[in-house]
Amino acid sequence: MDKALFERLTHSMAQMNEIIEGTRQPSRTFEVDAMKIKEIRR
Repeated sequence: MDKALFERLTHSMAQMNEIIEGTRQPSRTFEVDAMKIKEIRR
């Protein structure tokens, strides 16, 4: 694997862990209404 790509991947994984631990806020969130799932799947 390319070293630069690997560095980006490890940085992203560290951010993911911070979000899970609650020390960092996600940059965006998505909320899907359960009633709209049928529309999405069409």
